[in-house]
Amino acid sequence: MECHNHPDREAVANCSFCGKAICPECSVEIGGNVYCKDCLNDIIAKTMVQEEAMVDSPKETVEKEQGIIGQEIIMYDDSASWRVLFGILEGLYHNHSVKEDIAGSVESI
Repeated sequence: MECHNHPDREAVANCSFCGKAICPECSVEIGGNVYCKDCLNDIIAKTMVQEEAMVDSPKETVEKEQGIIGQEIIMYDDSASWRVLFGILEGLYHNHSVKEDIAGSVESI
């Protein structure tokens, strides 16, 4: 059997994707499968396009994180023990910044 790309060379495998006969120079083994370089390039290109489509823009990412942080702040604000702790800190340290929750408020995000 001869290589699809190099008719003067003996093929050592068939591409797992397209089935073309390929020589050692044309083959790439990944995870026990052998691919021709053309198919491997196509697979990589399609994967990159799919990943780019899935990536959020920086603005969307920031907005998502702001929402998550806001939910966490609300969760702590709803906790009775957390409110008691900051009530005690405010009473003991009324002139010190330790009395303030470093998370801030939902509005300050």
